[in-house]
Amino acid sequence: MISSNDENEDEEYEQDHFVEDDEYEPSEQEITEYCEWLGMDPEADKLLSWIAREALKAPLPEHWKICYTEDREVYYFNVRTGESIWDHPMDSYYKALFRQEKSKLETKRKKMRLFAGSFVILPLQTYFNEEADPEAIDIPEHLTDPIDLLLYIDPVVLPTSGRTVSKHTIVNNKWRDPFSREYIENRRLIPNVDKRNEVMNWMEGTTRKHFACLTATYTIRPILNLLPCLLDKECEVSLKCQNLILSFFKTLFDMPPPEDDGSTMLLAQGARRNGRRPNKATPRGTKTSPTHSITPTSVAQPPAARPPPGASESIAVKSRGCSEVMQLTDHEVTTLVGCLLTMSTGTSIETLYILLDAVPQLRCTPVLRGFSPEVLNVLHLSPADMVQLFKTNASLPRAAQRENCAHPASDEPGAAAQQTTVDRPSCLWEPEAPLSEKPLDLQLTTTNSEFIVQLHWVLLLIDYPIHLNVLEKLDWEVALHIIIMIVNSIPNLAKSKVTLACRLLRGMDGWPNKLKDCPPSAIQWLVQLTLTDTNPWNQILLIYDLLVHGGAAGLEIIKQHREVILESLFDASASDSGQGITYSSMLGALLVFQDCCKLSDFARNPSLQLSISSDLLLRLTRQQWKPKHFEACVQCIIACTQAHPHLAWAIMGSNAVGFLIKELSKKKKNCEELWNKLESVETTERQLESANSVNNWAVLYLQLFSKSNTLSDGKPEFLRNLAERTLQKKLEIETERVDNLVILLKTLLSVRLKPKQRGPALDDPLKPDLDIVNVALVSALGSGPPARRRRDRLKDGEEPSTPLSGNVTPRLP
Repeated sequence: MISSNDENEDEEYEQDHFVEDDEYEPSEQEITEYCEWLGMDPEADKLLSWIAREALKAPLPEHWKICYTEDREVYYFNVRTGESIWDHPMDSYYKALFRQEKSKLETKRKKMRLFAGSFVILPLQTYFNEEADPEAIDIPEHLTDPIDLLLYIDPVVLPTSGRTVSKHTIVNNKWRDPFSREYIENRRLIPNVDKRNEVMNWMEGTTRKHFACLTATYTIRPILNLLPCLLDKECEVSLKCQNLILSFFKTLFDMPPPEDDGSTMLLAQGARRNGRRPNKATPRGTKTSPTHSITPTSVAQPPAARPPPGASESIAVKSRGCSEVMQLTDHEVTTLVGCLLTMSTGTSIETLYILLDAVPQLRCTPVLRGFSPEVLNVLHLSPADMVQLFKTNASLPRAAQRENCAHPASDEPGAAAQQTTVDRPSCLWEPEAPLSEKPLDLQLTTTNSEFIVQLHWVLLLIDYPIHLNVLEKLDWEVALHIIIMIVNSIPNLAKSKVTLACRLLRGMDGWPNKLKDCPPSAIQWLVQLTLTDTNPWNQILLIYDLLVHGGAAGLEIIKQHREVILESLFDASASDSGQGITYSSMLGALLVFQDCCKLSDFARNPSLQLSISSDLLLRLTRQQWKPKHFEACVQCIIACTQAHPHLAWAIMGSNAVGFLIKELSKKKKNCEELWNKLESVETTERQLESANSVNNWAVLYLQLFSKSNTLSDGKPEFLRNLAERTLQKKLEIETERVDNLVILLKTLLSVRLKPKQRGPALDDPLKPDLDIVNVALVSALGSGPPARRRRDRLKDGEEPSTPLSGNVTPRLP
């Protein structure tokens, strides 16, 4: 039994520690602790902290009362049902409310495509209340809050006093009516829709006039304060203002550059060539900004000749928009790009594309985060977006694609993009049938403006300096159809854009192995696309893949355009890069092997001709045997080597000598003459290689000695003569090694090409006529030591049993 004294103590304790709900105001620490108990993220769920405040102020439901244990711990008792619980009876309600509100918030964030670097979304009223010039903009009194005298933001009607105020006024006043001082719960507030519409109508007309004033001088800097207040996708006025921004940038980048800026802008010495200088992120709202301005970077294609160190470089400013962007500071550029990225509407994405396409160095802006997956999702370029782009257009009839029936025009900018982002598939789409059984739609196209902007973005990301292929993770057929849409949908596709489309091909998942599953029409389309590319590197790589994996269809169309391919080979081989000559020789050897051209077609470029012949010799010797090609290849190498010995040795070198010796060693068991000849060549080659190594060390020593020592008048002449003799010795050694190379080539030609049989047929058709083979070897190698049919050497003083002389046929074993 609980005594009356204990009951009195409980009542006194309750009065000391628990006041009435109307007078109780939770502290910040209590709110923070309750937020943690609900499972809130302090940063991500900051907007939902009102739930914790409301839960702490919530009164007990009917029939519930507070009780205490002997240890003075609080529990709650229902006098009607007799139930006792430790937690507040309303805690379960507010937990469910938090989960519901958090789900709504996440859905809104997903719809708005926010990312980690997104700016804080401010209402447009903030600009007129804080940023705008009060003398230029006069806010009507009936549209202002009676407490803070600012433009209404989310106006609500107070149920206690019937007055209209901004919702943040109630929140800042600790959820109390400023007129009656009564506590008001969030669910009791009544939105004032009429007042909200009045504010929106006034802001729409005022913003249009104000924007026209800001852009009258066609400069970007005046609108930077307005952009952070146009980020709300649910505000109709902000969406309409984004259309004005797009029109402004289109006009700005179509205007010629100002005359006082000149036709070029210089790169500051020490500026990075692959983007803008890295700069620490500046918090938004700070008034200080870096003083240095943006410096343009080099364009995607490398220059024909690199300027000397220390020389300034220049980039042509093609429009007034480029000139204006170049004058912005790092902080201003971050604000401009970050705002357009946070808007995440079709209009803002198109504006950002115009900006980055005209000024490539902005693609390295830190706010873009290297185009991470979350940024690609904001730009509607995620794998799910690409799949949806394909499925939307592939499922339409041809007439519907042309008339753009999939996404009719909407009054709200970005409505079509929002429609495509709803109900995304959880996994990437997979084709229902193999590619060979389901032909490609080579006429697939779209006229939807937002889809075309997406296709432009795909090309932009594969360009310098990003080189990001957003199609590499897609299914082969989806990626190929998107490339077809790029070629068919973008009007007047520039040749440079064709180059980017070809780069996309090489980066697709399954290239080039999936080419064997493509129908002949698709192979022909790919070859024709490749041949329109002006970049010889792309042409060589793609033609090689199409020739190897494209089958008969690829081979046939490549034969028809052999002249264009030959010109690309010559252009690529003229480059200083070693990669070009390698890929050129590989493709050239394959073209000759497939009878698409002859080695004589490359005669105007001896270097390319020698490289192709060397690659072709490896194929013919080790993989596939074609006597006609083998003879032409070896004779071509011999002729080029004799005409250009130093060039031949630079291309083929000692590796070719080692390869030929290895190949001939497989045949030397058939003839003692060949055995001795190879041993002689190997011995000579080792001696020449050793002498060349010593000579190279001597040349290096003379060069270092002449640079590090001050010599008297008599010694420089001596060293000069010594250096000339050393270089002359090097040339002599090289000439001897080239002679050995020619001997090996002639020997290989004689061994591998068997002459036609003459006389009666052999008894065994599979047994070769060794007499004829040995006669050919003797005639090719000339007179030499006696031929022996055993591997061991003659002992000292031992005479050969049967000498060879003249045209005597060697004895068979």
